[in-house]
Amino acid sequence: MNSTTAELANRHGVTFKRMPEKVPNRWGKPCRVIRYSVPATEREHANAILATLKRNAPSNRED
Repeated sequence: MNSTTAELANRHGVTFKRMPEKVPNRWGKPCRVIRYSVPATEREHANAILATLKRNAPSNRED
């Protein structure tokens, strides 16, 4: 199963900035992670994709 980030990037063309960093894990030891962000120039595109996905998502409401 692809991650949400991979799905948005590969399937919908959203560009992400990737910043490697170290954060403490649950035992306080350093752990390498990637912090993802959407550059300001991509936010309008990303918001449009997310709005479309939200509109097309199946409803979980029980009426």
